[in-house]
Formats: sequence, C-alpha cells, structure tokens
Amino acid sequence: MASPGQRMLLDYVIPETPDCLLDETPLAAEIRARATVAASRRSKVEKAQARAAEARAAAAAERAALDARAAHLAVLHPTHSAIYEKASPRKKIRRQIPVKGRATLTGANPGHRITRHPIQLAHSHMLPEAGYVSLQRHDTGCRSDELVAINAYAWADLEIREGDAFYGMDPADVAGIVLARHDAAGVPRPDYVTFSGRGLWFVYLADGRIPPQARGRVLKACRAYWGEEIKTGRGAGTERVTAKAAAMRSLWEGGRIDWAVADMSRVHRIAGSINDASGETVRLVWPASWADVTRSGFDAFCDAVLPFTRQETKAYLDECAARRKAREERAIAEGRTPTGFLRAPMPGRWAVVATEIEALIRHHAGDGAVPPDLGLRNLLGHHLCCAWALSGRGGDARAWAAELAPWLCGPKLSEKALATYLRPIEKALRRHEAGETVTYKPPGGEPREVSPLYEYGVGRVARELKVTRELAASLGFRILTPATQDRQALSPAERQAAKRQRAGARKREAMAKEKRERSGLILELTAEGLDAGQVAELLGCCARTVERALEEMFEGAADRATVVLDLPDEDVSDDQMQALVEACTLTAPTDPSRHLSEGFALKGEPAPAAPREPVPAWIEADVNPDLGRLFGLFVAEYPLPPGQRYSDHAQRLQGLFWHDLARVGRVDRTMRLHVRRDALEFAMHMLQGELEDGISFGRLPTQETVYMPLKPRPRRPVRTLGHCPSPATRLH
Repeated sequence: MASPGQRMLLDYVIPETPDCLLDETPLAAEIRARATVAASRRSKVEKAQARAAEARAAAAAERAALDARAAHLAVLHPTHSAIYEKASPRKKIRRQIPVKGRATLTGANPGHRITRHPIQLAHSHMLPEAGYVSLQRHDTGCRSDELVAINAYAWADLEIREGDAFYGMDPADVAGIVLARHDAAGVPRPDYVTFSGRGLWFVYLADGRIPPQARGRVLKACRAYWGEEIKTGRGAGTERVTAKAAAMRSLWEGGRIDWAVADMSRVHRIAGSINDASGETVRLVWPASWADVTRSGFDAFCDAVLPFTRQETKAYLDECAARRKAREERAIAEGRTPTGFLRAPMPGRWAVVATEIEALIRHHAGDGAVPPDLGLRNLLGHHLCCAWALSGRGGDARAWAAELAPWLCGPKLSEKALATYLRPIEKALRRHEAGETVTYKPPGGEPREVSPLYEYGVGRVARELKVTRELAASLGFRILTPATQDRQALSPAERQAAKRQRAGARKREAMAKEKRERSGLILELTAEGLDAGQVAELLGCCARTVERALEEMFEGAADRATVVLDLPDEDVSDDQMQALVEACTLTAPTDPSRHLSEGFALKGEPAPAAPREPVPAWIEADVNPDLGRLFGLFVAEYPLPPGQRYSDHAQRLQGLFWHDLARVGRVDRTMRLHVRRDALEFAMHMLQGELEDGISFGRLPTQETVYMPLKPRPRRPVRTLGHCPSPATRLH
C-alpha cells in the first residue's frame, strides 16, 4: 500500500513547458533577438563611455603637459628682469625692464624652431608641440656667436644607461643621492633638476645678468663642475687640483656625464615633452614644483667647484704684479732697460674697427678734409683714437692730432684744439699702461674692476658716426655696422694671414714674380757669356741658385718644342681631299670651340632626330583636346624600352587611363583638365613599368564600366510584429 507521500507524487501533474522557453517557438526567438539588441546597446554605451573617458584623460594630459611647458619656460626665461625703469614725476608706477635677448623653442623635428622674446614665446603657437628650449638667450638665432646674455651659468647632463649603478632606479631617488653628494662636497645645489627620459639634467640659473664676454669663464667653471682637471697653467698637476677634480667626478658616480653639451647654443628637453627614445615624459624631479625654483649666484658656485677661489686668484695676480714691478724698479736703479713681455698689437676687434673708421674718414673727406657741416670731426677723432688705444697701437694726443690734422682740421678746429680734445684718451691710456683699474657696476650685476680705457659698444660707435647699413655695405665694413646680424668676425684664415704678415712673411704671388724676374735677368747675363759663378757674384747669391733657376727654365723644353720639317710639296688628289674632309667633319651637335684651340672646323651635320610618336586615336578623340599636346611631353618623360611604341599598346594605355579615373571616383565626361592629365601621366608611367618589368597590372575597367550609373542600394523591408497573444506582459 502506497504511503501518503507516494500518493502525492502520483497525483502530481507536470505542467507543460511555456512557449517562451521553447527554442523553436516564435516567442523564444523574439526574446533572444531583444536580448541581443539590449546587449549590443549596452556594449555601445560602454564603449562610448570608455572613449569619452579616454578623451577626457588625453585632454587632461595635454593640458598638464602644456602647463608644465609654460611653467618651465617661465622659470627658465622670465619675461622681465629684476631691474626697474628710472623714476619719473609723471609716472606713479615704475615698471620692470624686459630681459634682453631671445629664447629658442625647438619642436620634435629639429628643423622646426622659433627664436622670440620670452614675452612672445609665452603665447606662441609652438609651445604645445615644443620639445626643446635653449638655456641661453641669443639675438636672432640659437648660435654661440649671437649670444646676448648668459642665463644658465652651469648645467650637467647625467645619462643613465644599461649597466650603470643608477640604471632601473627611480629618477627621484637618483636625484636625491646626487644632491646629497653636492651637500657633502660643499657644492651649491642646482636650481632645478629634470628627468629627460633617459637621464637627469642639473641646471643653475644666474640671479643677475652675466654678459656674453664671460662665456670662457662660464664654460671653464661648468667643465670643472663635471670633473675636468686643469692640465696647464697655475697649479696644474698639483695635489690640490687633482683632488678637486676627483671630488667633482665623484658627484656623478653611478651615471655618465655627457661632455658634448659644453657650448652656449645648448638646448635641453622642456618639461611636458615626450622622449621618443624611451617614451617617458620629461618632468621636474627637484624641487617639488616650479614655483619653488630660485636663482643662485655665479661667484659662490665658482668658489665651490674651481680649485682656487676668486680671492686667492686675485691675491696671486697681485703678487705677480708686485714682483714684476719690483724687477722693473731694480732694473731702472741699476741702469738697465726693464725687460718684459713684448706683445705685438693683435689685429683684433678694435684694430678692425680702427681700420673701418679710417675708411669712413677718407670717404667723408674725399680729396680734402671732412666738411665741418657734418658735425662728425670731433667724434671721428675720439672714436678712432679710442680704437687705436684698445688695439694696442699706443701714442699720445699730440701724435694723434698731427696724424689726423690733414683729414679733420679746418675751420673752427685747429690741430692744437684737436690735441686738447684727445688728451683725456691719452690720460686713460697712461693709467691703463700703469695697471690701474676702475670699479664698474653693470645694471643688475656685481661690481668689478675694469680698465680705465673708454670702451664703447660697436652699435653706439656706428650710431654716433651716422653709419647706415647702406653706407656700411658700400664701404665693405665687417664690424662697424648698426645691425648686429651684419657684423662678421675674422675667420681663422684671415687671422693666420694677419699673423704671417706681422711676422714678415711674403705672399706667394710676390715671391713667384720676383723669381721670374730673377730668372729673366740670369738668362740675359748668361747670354752675355757669363758663367754661373760670375752671375751669382753679380746678383749676390750662390752659384747653385743660378743653376737651379736655369734648370727650372729649361725643364720640359723638349716636350714643348715644335719641330718643323722642310719637305717637298706633294700633289693631293680630290678623292684624298674629300676623304680628309669627311674624316675631319663633326657630325655630333657639339660645340667645336670647347675641343679645338687653333685652326677651324667644318660645320657638322646635326644628328638625326628621333621619329615622333603618333598620338593614339582615343587621346585625339578625348573630350579635352589638350591631352594630345600633353601626350608628346609625357613621351619624352616616360620613354619605353627600345623597339616599343605607345601606339602598339594603345588599348592597354587606355585601360590604365580609365583605371586611374575610376580610382579617383565616379566621373562624367566634362571632367577638369588636371584630373585627366594626371590620369594620362599615371597610365604612361604604369605602362612604362609594365614593359620594363614584364609584369601586368591586372584586369582593367573599360570606359563603359567607369561611366556606368550606380545601382540603387537595396533596402530591406521593415518587418512589423503583430499583436502577441502571450499573457506574459513582461515581454513587452
């Protein structure tokens, strides 16, 4: 007998499976279709949200990179200096003076660069794509010869490569180790440190303006900072110099210093850019932000990295000067002439300026003296004598006035008055020769001792003497020009030529001319019957010199001699003459004057012209009549292999022509000329390649295929669903 539980199982009736759960029912298919559409929509929404997030992240990264570039540029090249303009009762606020010089931004491509004032660079279109920025400020280009102001007085490029101790470490940790070494060695910390993608850059910024004349001392201090040892001069090889260089080299252990960056045109990577070699972003490592960057002094840095401080160097020079003065006084007391280093005037900058001022005086004077109405006589004399004094020529006011009197003296300016006007220059020159100095404080710089001589800027000299660019170009001035970009320094060859001239060397042309004259005189004396010894005695030279001159004159004379044979006349027939004429006639279109030095040449026959390529019929029948003319031009530009002609492949050429038109797009019969011209040139170029390589392009369209109208795009009918009889309203 069945239990109650078993009876309940027997009485249970399994319900039928709903139609929506069956795979073969329309309701199940509709559910699956709706689920697929919903999943597709969700996927599209998720992808759109991901793309939007990526776009926002890219925009934020771009803004951050631009902000980093702008901050780096503002710190490295500020727009204004710390100097304010002069006070004026009409102005209540004193404005800061803009900095001098221009900075350079370089893109990822080194050919894309601009050199502008920092005020303009801050709003430049190139800032978002800049990859490098110059350390210094220049005039018109980032070149060492156009340096205007030294902005960064020291820098170091620490490269970290595979195998180095710092390789694989975090840039911040590496910077911390190197900065700790700076503190231990007593070297001031750099003003900022950046990660360049594969190394670190340490940069020191000047707190005042350093003139370009100090570039030698700056580069010397920079290389000493890297660990270069002094090999010549005072202290070379001493224990102190060697120990100092070793201490500086120990700062960079674990990496490698790039010694190739020691020049005044150096650029380094700007923050926010990407190093293509490593894919890393250039960023500030120390200090924490660009707002914390400060500038430092150059003198303190030099005292820390150089083996001798400025005070020690000054004391050493004073000691040398005292010993030299004591030697001179002792020599004078003993009645001897004091000896010293005799230095010849160097043809330097001021020697060239003096020469150009003299040329300017001769230009204004003409055949007489400089006219008084120009108002330049005093200034010409003043600047010329200053240039003479600076070039090392020497002299005094009376000697200068006597030399300049024929050019400058005249009405209202006597030689005595000119000498009185030039006497201050003489006094300054005497003080300079005595070793005196004066204290000069440049705007925004530290006071320093300079020579008491008047040293003007070349631009001011040109401006006061009214030298225009046209006048400077007409007179051939190299330095005395109002525009800085027109000034040219002496080339090494010119300096070497001036050095040879000062040493008394003679030019090769003059020596060759003298040698020819002496050889002619020797030949005349030899023709008179004198032997080599007698000729040498008359000319004051040795007999070997006379023999050598005669050997050089008659050397190769046999090769240059012309032999004339006196032979009897011989009759020549007409056939022989015609054969000779045909043999001597030029048949190539060659200019005979290039190959014949004497005599004459018969007129040659031009070479036969190549047969003209016939124009295919389909080109002549084209809707554009200019294709026939262009075909003749393209034949010369795309010649076929020997024995092949375009007319033999007219059908293939037409197929390539229609292929290019179909590649451009669906066209009509009124297409513009340049499109059909390009198609013809493409067809001739492709046909030339096929015939040369022996490879066909493939099946080509015809004209009818190209102009065949487009078929209407098939549209699928929209399937509408009727009323669903299912009671499950959740499906709808």
